Amino acid sequence: MYEKSVVFGRKTATDEICLAGTLALPQEITSAPELGVITIHGWGGTRCGPHRIMVRIGRRLAAQNIPTLRFDLSGRGISDGKAKETNLDDMIADTIRAREFLITETGCKNVAYCGICSGGNVAIGAHTLAPVSRLALISTLPFSARSGTMARRKIISRFSEYARKAASLNTWKRLFRGEINFRGVGNTIAASGIESGAARKLKDSKRDIMKAFASVPAPCRFIYGGGDPEWQDAWKYYDEFCKAQSITPDMKLVDGANHNFYTTDWSREVEDSVIEFLVKD
Repeated sequence: MYEKSVVFGRKTATDEICLAGTLALPQEITSAPELGVITIHGWGGTRCGPHRIMVRIGRRLAAQNIPTLRFDLSGRGISDGKAKETNLDDMIADTIRAREFLITETGCKNVAYCGICSGGNVAIGAHTLAPVSRLALISTLPFSARSGTMARRKIISRFSEYARKAASLNTWKRLFRGEINFRGVGNTIAASGIESGAARKLKDSKRDIMKAFASVPAPCRFIYGGGDPEWQDAWKYYDEFCKAQSITPDMKLVDGANHNFYTTDWSREVEDSVIEFLVKD
């Protein structure tokens, strides 16, 4: 496989947004591929995804003759736009445009999405407007505002994380060198709770996306880390939704993994699961 940098535009009501991406391609394409995949990063991330998980997924798919596009959403990475003004519906529009670009560029007959965290919400929203064949959804939380239970679990998880760090000799060395940002620690713990009105508003859609999703369901695989404090609520939410739509839930739990799967073994398990799901008949 090989890769090339690409730029494509999305027209808005007032101008055109330039979106930057990377296209991973099979070394030789002799006919129109049956499938192309678009990977979608999380809210605060870029096209590579956490510790380059989307890079590895894209390259492995391309090596199996499946062209894959990863790109920076508006206001992220080197794409146009302002992060503080970009909302969920903007990101959905970006992804629909990416789908059009991938089809034009490669001639693929079908498209699938792979989204992580908020990228999973974007994938579902884009599918409801321009349906695709499959959705691989990693650490995807419900669209509804974070519940009190979810917030408490996240805060407890943060406290536990900092407690472990406090037991580290390296942490004490950093403390005596004045390298600990106590305000940053406080902000991180606070941010684990209920999101501010401004942040929540950006992550909301003008549409009822789950209602729309019920009318155009697609095969989905939901992947969560067992060490993610929010996995239980998200799992329950999507499991119940699938059953209500008479869809067999395809749920996978990576034992002990955190939200972003920050070990080689966890990441590999996620990559294997995504690829197996996307390429199966």
